[in-house]
Amino acid sequence: MKAKSSQRYLTAAVAALLASFGVVPTNGVAQTNDVSVAAKPWSAQTTSELIANAPNDAWQALDPTQTLYLDFEPSPGAATVRVVIALAPDLAPMEPEFDKLMGRDFAPRMLRDGDVYARRVGFWRNWPVAWDPASQRAWLPHCYGMIGAGRDEAANSGGPAEMYAVNGHAPRALDRNVTLFGRIVRGMEHLTTLPRGTEALGFYSAAQTKPKIISLRLAADVPLTEREALQVLRTDHPIYTEILESRRNRRDSWTLHKAGKLEICNAPLPVRVAP
Repeated sequence: MKAKSSQRYLTAAVAALLASFGVVPTNGVAQTNDVSVAAKPWSAQTTSELIANAPNDAWQALDPTQTLYLDFEPSPGAATVRVVIALAPDLAPMEPEFDKLMGRDFAPRMLRDGDVYARRVGFWRNWPVAWDPASQRAWLPHCYGMIGAGRDEAANSGGPAEMYAVNGHAPRALDRNVTLFGRIVRGMEHLTTLPRGTEALGFYSAAQTKPKIISLRLAADVPLTEREALQVLRTDHPIYTEILESRRNRRDSWTLHKAGKLEICNAPLPVRVAP
């Protein structure tokens, strides 16, 4: 009896962990034995249930002209792995790309919880965004999985030759100091498990074996049979309001204290493989 109870607890814990990263089963189908879950009102469902049961019109396919495929070998002789990067050209205009003047089409869903680093934060076109109503400037925040371009002392010194991914606690102090231009939507685990560089700022030393990049291509340039059929959850869909609330006040039986608050980088941005 005790073993079965522990197994149920572990199953729930794994589901909660996956939900925290906005991950759904790779076949896009809810993995549950409770047939009543889908019938429950949105306001009673947990984050994982909401994501798994989100209607098809809540999902949006990635634009192949704004999606990058990074294929590389993590170590010599290892199988090639792929990292999928969604690009954000609407929020990363050139020179020097730190922020953008808000246009008339900028109508984000504001996160009511506030933020330490920005006057306002929320979601726009399936992206986490921060903005300042006074200056009318908007920018991408340094959340987990975001992709940026390294730079030197000069503001305009960044470029595509030196990309980085946020793979730990959100370094929000870097907001508007480094160019962010996208986020990883699949394959983050291939980057987080790479050995760390031993030189200053994490660069690889001459004695270290660097991962071998096989290719970096736009999805539009990849044959259809080799593309990833990924969809992102629309942040302008009504169900996303419930997802945010379910993260703000978790509805699972394990959570004893409801936080009542939500940080922009702790809000899920779910991705699934099209069913």
